[in-house]
Amino acid sequence: MRLHLGISSAVLFLLACGSSSDNDTGGIGPDAGTEADAATDLALLDTGFPELADVRGYSAVLTHGSKIHVIAYQRLRLSEDGTIDSDFEWQSNGRKGLYRLDAMGRPLEVQVDQGTKTWQLVAHQFDGQLDLRFSGDASTPEFDSPANYSHDLYRVDAIETDDGIVVVGNIASRDPAQPDQIWVARVQADGSLDGSFGIDGYVMVAPEEDELLEAEKVVVGTDGKIVIVGNGQVYEPVLVVLKSDGTLDDEFGSGGILKTGLGTRGGNAVAVDTEGRILVGSADRQSPIVKRYLSDGSEDASFQADLSLAVDGVVRNMAWGPHGDLMVVGSINDAWDVYSVFWTRIDEDGALVKGIDEEEIHLRESGYMTSAIDERGRVLVAECTSVGSTFCDDSQLVRLNH
Repeated sequence: MRLHLGISSAVLFLLACGSSSDNDTGGIGPDAGTEADAATDLALLDTGFPELADVRGYSAVLTHGSKIHVIAYQRLRLSEDGTIDSDFEWQSNGRKGLYRLDAMGRPLEVQVDQGTKTWQLVAHQFDGQLDLRFSGDASTPEFDSPANYSHDLYRVDAIETDDGIVVVGNIASRDPAQPDQIWVARVQADGSLDGSFGIDGYVMVAPEEDELLEAEKVVVGTDGKIVIVGNGQVYEPVLVVLKSDGTLDDEFGSGGILKTGLGTRGGNAVAVDTEGRILVGSADRQSPIVKRYLSDGSEDASFQADLSLAVDGVVRNMAWGPHGDLMVVGSINDAWDVYSVFWTRIDEDGALVKGIDEEEIHLRESGYMTSAIDERGRVLVAECTSVGSTFCDDSQLVRLNH
């Protein structure tokens, strides 16, 4: 397998915010670019994109159609050419939460109040203003912690489905006798919990005794099944599959839960194809990995995606590209403690697809912060370009081609 190493203009971001190494890299490393490398990097780097550099504190980048949403210290929307969209002006309700987009590209926030152990959805219009869609209010009621647990609510995700808005989160127990659990809720169009989903709108997913189970991301298949990827013991990626009514899919794995056995880097990315097969991105033995699972939870042996790299890498993001192929983005900590980004494209059989430079996998030295994949299969990466004492002082958003 060939690997393209493009030399970025960004200042190298070191693992754990360290300083750059002065050690001799032996000819391949931060200082070892060639004229051919630079020329190829210009083709991979979308030079027509303005590299938005006036934004700090990137936490997420989302795309819908030609629009790019930037979630940082401020909330911005960009046009396809990377310029700030003046038609978008964020109206806050005074709080911040997890930012997602609905099927129409309108922002939704999941806001959690750790003090009261409650959560709510807040809706916005396409232009960023508060949207009174929930029975004349921009916010749903403040829902109590699932099952009235006096636990901390943390790490949430949400997605809109045909049946409502599915919200997934975790509760951390303060009682050693009670395990941490995943909770799933479904909110109807009027902002109320869907009583036909689980019990009073909630589903609780508990781990086996003395084990960890926490949710990271949620997707919904074409059959309406809800697929959650998360972490098990020692951060082994775990899959949880629910039917559309909230019951665990007992045909998948062990009662709807599958321990994948894929290393200890956690379940970071998940996708479902048109046949209902589930793809998981993580790392195994410190190399990036994508595996595909069938409807019963067995691994699809016909899918062999070779992402083996001689570096410490992990898959961070996956999305379907315009040709039905899977776009994969990840971060790498190489032998010189340089945080970089890699990206590639995988066809339905697991074969890597060559890019515009005839390479299968691309690598860009970059302080990877977060990423998104647009409808044309282009990769947007928020990069740290300078490192302060405790956080990234400067950053930029770049767009990369395959």
